[in-house]
Amino acid sequence: MIRHDHNPGRRGVAMLLVIVSLMMATIMATAYLASRDNSAAIGQNIVSAGAARWSATTGLELGIAIFQTETDWRTAHTDGKLLDDYQIAAALIDLDIIDLATGQPPTAESEYIQLTSTATVEGVAQVATAMAYVPLDYNSAVSVDLSEFAIFTGQDLELSGDAILTRWPMAPLADLGLRIAVGTQAVDPSSIDLLGNVAVIDTTVYHDPDASSALITDTSGSSVDQVALPGAIPMPAAPDPGVTEPEDPSPNLMVDSVGETITYNTDGRWDRVIDENSHVTLQGDITLVTDDDRRLLVGTMLKIDGNVTLVIFGDLIMDNSAIELMPGSTLDMYVRGAMELRDSYIGDERVDNTRDNSGNAAYMDPDRVQIYSLPPYQNDWLLRNNSVVKASIYAPGYAMEIADDSAVYGRVAAGELRIKHQGALFYDHSLDSRNGYTTTDSELYDADGTLISELDLLLSLNDSDLQSFADAIGTDVESEGEMVISTTSTVTTNVEPLPGDPTPRPVPVEYEIISFGTDVKAWEEKASTALIQ
Repeated sequence: MIRHDHNPGRRGVAMLLVIVSLMMATIMATAYLASRDNSAAIGQNIVSAGAARWSATTGLELGIAIFQTETDWRTAHTDGKLLDDYQIAAALIDLDIIDLATGQPPTAESEYIQLTSTATVEGVAQVATAMAYVPLDYNSAVSVDLSEFAIFTGQDLELSGDAILTRWPMAPLADLGLRIAVGTQAVDPSSIDLLGNVAVIDTTVYHDPDASSALITDTSGSSVDQVALPGAIPMPAAPDPGVTEPEDPSPNLMVDSVGETITYNTDGRWDRVIDENSHVTLQGDITLVTDDDRRLLVGTMLKIDGNVTLVIFGDLIMDNSAIELMPGSTLDMYVRGAMELRDSYIGDERVDNTRDNSGNAAYMDPDRVQIYSLPPYQNDWLLRNNSVVKASIYAPGYAMEIADDSAVYGRVAAGELRIKHQGALFYDHSLDSRNGYTTTDSELYDADGTLISELDLLLSLNDSDLQSFADAIGTDVESEGEMVISTTSTVTTNVEPLPGDPTPRPVPVEYEIISFGTDVKAWEEKASTALIQ
């Protein structure tokens, strides 16, 4: 019997579905086989990337090891290239170094280094970067000028309102994230007050072992750490400027009038003010003394072009004025009277009149400006309105206030210190020699961990007192960047390593790994090439 198909279209659809299924199976099988065909290449890229990453870290460790030796790496590089295609296992390592202070290849004086390690394995590159502090004088002079402290006070310290104490973000060592040290001789309850909305970042307070357990009153939630040092830290008198006391009658060697532009390039004594809108340049290695008050009136500019010492036996009043240092210049300024800055500036040259109190002011080594107090200690030093100072300030016995929208970039050692309103202090860790009172294995401590008794000889930071102290302990002494060499020190000759011994690494290096990276574009191009093949 013959059967007739009354629905031939259904059979056609079924056949079409079969054909589509076969096509899809073929495509999927082809794709699977293609992926399996390239999986080895992709897997190799992943392995190479992992190996390059670890090799980049190894490169950093190799660079740090070089820094720890006494090799002349600071000048042995080629335009900042310390190693080029140095082979470690299957990786080729490049090490590049930059002086963080200058942004240029290191010189013989470089201490703050950015180290970049680039490792390449099978065409895949990985980059690792670290910041390092490599001291030039790593086993010699002890530091006694308290510059390891962002703040050091003889008595009270108060931060209130929206005051800030933190690292200077633009300083070379900011990325290392080092803690900020605050020191005090105070022992009474509430000698340190942190009030209101103050921000005290990553700070440790160092104090006398006999200080009250309630030394710090903190309503801000800053949660500072505390360390009791094994003895009271001395705060010597400021150095003597080495000039005679004011004469009577005082000579008048300064002739300024409103709007005048004038240059001084010889030593002299003044008894007059710098008048409104004057522009005065102090040029050369000179010492200028003012026997009366020195007032830099509205709009006045004082340029420092050389290594200038300015001694002010009266008051220093600056109102919308500036003291600017030209490149390579330094200023040592001694003030006996009151000091008040209103909308004024002390620091490096600026391209405009901006006074940046945000922490982002352009970097300048604060040691280029040293501001000292002169006895008798009976005056206040005030930064008002929007005043900015880039300096190392050493004013024992004086009370200092940083108020309104003012800021200090550097450090302050004073009898008392108040930072209030939106006032700020931004510390530069390059001021810390790592061989002062916060380093308890320095020569400032006896073998039993107590402060040495010879510190009683340290009455001031005068060269004569520093020399007596250095000779008494047989160790070189550093103060405000200047070195006093002990005449009684004994130099230990380094023992040469035996053949086969590792290279000695006597240099202490502080470093922080700050980034890892990868050349993603190169990795993708290599992977794409493998797929095409």
